[in-house]
Amino acid sequence: MAGSAPRNAAPLSQRVIAMVQTAEFAWWLGHVVALTLGSLYLFRLVVTFTSVPQLYYRAYLGALASYLVVIYRSHGKPRFNTEFLQRIGSDENVQYFFLTVTWYLMAPLFVTIVPFVVFSALHVTSYLTSTVLPTVFPQIPSEVAAATARRPAGAPSTVHISPPARASMTLQRAYRQFNSAALNFASLWEVSVVMPALVLAAITFQGSFIAPFFYAHFLRMRYVFSSKTQQAFAFVRAKLDRFFVAPTAHPSIPPVVGQAYVKARDWIIVFGNKASQAPAATPNATGATSRAR
Repeated sequence: MAGSAPRNAAPLSQRVIAMVQTAEFAWWLGHVVALTLGSLYLFRLVVTFTSVPQLYYRAYLGALASYLVVIYRSHGKPRFNTEFLQRIGSDENVQYFFLTVTWYLMAPLFVTIVPFVVFSALHVTSYLTSTVLPTVFPQIPSEVAAATARRPAGAPSTVHISPPARASMTLQRAYRQFNSAALNFASLWEVSVVMPALVLAAITFQGSFIAPFFYAHFLRMRYVFSSKTQQAFAFVRAKLDRFFVAPTAHPSIPPVVGQAYVKARDWIIVFGNKASQAPAATPNATGATSRAR
C-alpha cells in the first residue's frame, strides 16, 4: 500500500549507516558545506556589506573535499605516466579542483564563489532526492511511481502522497526545471564576470597578476570540453560585437577602439582554438547533472 515502508526494508539505523559509509555521501557532504557556507558568505556580503573570510575559505574546503572524492573514484591513485596525466588533464573535475585550490590560496573575491554555490545546489538537490530521502523514507520511490503513473485524462488521483514523497517530487521537479538554466548562468558568470573581476583586481593592485593568466587557461580548457562555456562565449561575443563593431557600434565608440576590440577578439579566438586539439573530455564532468564541482 502506498505510504507504507517496504516489508524487506532494513531498520533505519542500518540504512543510514550504510549510506554514510559511502564515498558518494562524503562527496555530498562536501557540497552541503560549500552550498551552506558559500550562501551564508554571499548573504552576509549582500545584506551587511561585510566579508567573512572564514565562511569563504571553508566553503571552498567543502568543494575541495568533493573534488578529491570524485577524482579518486574516477582515476584511483596518482600514476605519473603520460596516459594518466592526459586522462586527468581532460577531466573537468580535475580542472575545477585546481581552480578551487587557486581561489583558496588567494584573497577572497566574492564573484568566484557564485558558480560553486550553483553547482553545489544542484548536486545537493540531486543526491538528496535520489539517495538521502529514499534511505530515510523507503516508501518514497513506490509513492512517486504510483503518483506519476498514467491514468485516464481527468481522472482524480487516489494515491496517498506522504509529505516526504511530496517534498521529493517538488525537489525533483525544480531540479529538472532549473538545472539547464542554472548551468547556463554559471557558465556565463564564469566568462563575463569572473575574468573581468580578476583583470580589474590585478590592474588595481587588489589581486594577483598571475590569476588572470591561470584563469584564461582554465576558460580555454572549458571552451574545449563544455558546450555551456561555448554558448557563453558566443553570447558575450554577440553582445560585444553589437556594441563595438560597425555598423551596430555605439555612437560613442571611436573607430580605433572598435578596431582594437576586433584584434583582441580575433586573438582570443585563435588562442582558444589551439586548445581544440586536446583529447576528448572524460564523462562525469562538473557542469552537467553528474558534475562534481
